[in-house]
This record gives sequence, structure tokens and C-alpha cells, in this order.
Amino acid sequence: MAHKLNENISEVTKLVMEEHADFTLECRLGELLEDRGLTLQELSYLTGIRIPSLSFIVNEKKSTINIGHLIAIAKALRITDIRQLYMFDMEDSTRKVFNKERREQEGLGMTDKMRETIAKHKEIKERESEEWKKQQEAKKNK
Repeated sequence: MAHKLNENISEVTKLVMEEHADFTLECRLGELLEDRGLTLQELSYLTGIRIPSLSFIVNEKKSTINIGHLIAIAKALRITDIRQLYMFDMEDSTRKVFNKERREQEGLGMTDKMRETIAKHKEIKERESEEWKKQQEAKKNK
């Protein structure tokens, strides 16, 4: 399932998210609850997390993960491996690209492509930082 992007993310994060759009994070909480015969209500009692929040997680409607919620769910369900709860999902072609690039990276630290990406993203982040500073200054002067 494609996750909705938080509209408050930076331009660089949007670029990264768009680069391999098929790369997603699949939540397996619904399957876990079904396998264990638990309801959202019961999980809510076990974790203290509100049912609507749990429902958003199960239905993958959230673009962020609350670490406290993640830990509470893992403890309640006795999860010992994050892959029981979340799994990366991607097309085989993306997996092949990632594996190839990771092999190129081994022993080098960074590849030329990574250096180019850093330079490009650094420019964007610096521009965003300057824009933010101008906005903060304008707020002060009001």
C-alpha cells in the first residue's frame, strides 16, 4: 500500500520518497491481531493506545510511526523482531537496484552517486533553511 506523504516534509524527503515510489512499508499488525484472535479494543486495553490510533496504524493511514506506540505494541504482543510488525515491500527491480548499489558501496563508504545526491540535496536543504529563517524573522517583525 502506498503511504500518504506528510505535507510538512522537506523537499529533499519528497525527492527521496519519489525516487523509488514502489518502496513502501507494509504494516502487518492486522494479520498479527487476526492470527492471535485479538481485537483492536483488546489491543487498546493492552497498550493504552486509543482505538482510532490503532485503526490508523492497521489501515496504514499514518505517514509517521510513533516509537512509543511501536514499543507498546511490540511489548503487548511479545514481538521480538520488527519484521513481525513491519516489512519493507518493493518491486523486484528496485530490490535488484538496491542490492547492486549496496554491493558497490561496500568498502567504499560512499559511491559517486551518493556524493552527487548529497551535493544536490545539500543545496535544497540550505535554501529551505534560509527560507525558514526569513519566515521566522518576518514573524518577529509583526
